[in-house]
Amino acid sequence: MVSCMVHKIAKLILEHTDSFLERAKAIDVALSLGMTLDEIQEYLDWIDSVHGGKANQSSKPSSEQVQQENNTLSFPETTSEGDESG
Repeated sequence: MVSCMVHKIAKLILEHTDSFLERAKAIDVALSLGMTLDEIQEYLDWIDSVHGGKANQSSKPSSEQVQQENNTLSFPETTSEGDESG
């Protein structure tokens, strides 16, 4: 009974996303709540088909969203002490 409720919560979170980043975060939440990737993909496909592809179009990242995601994923530059080519 509890897992059924958790999956319903995960599905609600997935359904109410408006952007690529929101959908990516919702997928992470759904995974942490115990949904499998297959279940998530199947549900997202269903959402896209019900909404006539609207969710699919809005889930494409804009260049600004890609840049924002790249900024959050960037790693600090490291220097190699053994590299003295200068």
